[in-house]
Amino acid sequence: MMMTTKESAARGTLFAGQVFGSSPVTLRVEGRATPTVAANPLERLAQIMRSNDRLMDELAVGRERVARARAYLDEPTCNARFGAAHLDRCRAKHAGVLAQLRANRIEALDLLAGPDSPAA
Repeated sequence: MMMTTKESAARGTLFAGQVFGSSPVTLRVEGRATPTVAANPLERLAQIMRSNDRLMDELAVGRERVARARAYLDEPTCNARFGAAHLDRCRAKHAGVLAQLRANRIEALDLLAGPDSPAA
């Protein structure tokens, strides 16, 4: 899944070379306010860490839901179509959380590299 600039802005992702000044910036996408993006790299790293904590919790819940969906499908009286659809949805959400964690890791590494480092 390729993320557009608008979607990455909604997540608060900073790209190399972007400068937002000295104060936090609140982004608006499609009429809803998104969390404040810190202009200071250390503040942004703290936001990423909090986001990762939340995402790791979501990942644990997602694993549990996938396991329950599989267990449901193993029952002889299950509704196979419902169970398969639910399992697909759980897997998709799980993959989305993993993608967000991956994006956070890349952004954190970019922030730690500093502005003088060449972008890879």
